[in-house]
Amino acid sequence: MEETDPVRGKDEGADPHAAAIARLEAALTRLEAAAEHRINTHDALARRHLALRATVESTLGELDTLIARSAP
Repeated sequence: MEETDPVRGKDEGADPHAAAIARLEAALTRLEAAAEHRINTHDALARRHLALRATVESTLGELDTLIARSAP
């Protein structure tokens, strides 16, 4: 039966760099997830900005119309 060394891996002869590589891969996975979240957040904010911009443009158009009607 093969014993597992918690530091080195499966057995005494395991790659001494395996733990470091595993930590780097885990860190890369976390970074990729954070980047994806940031992209999604940016996209959501961009959509909200466009919607707000459209609402403001429409409202300003309505105000221009009201001002033009009330001018002598």
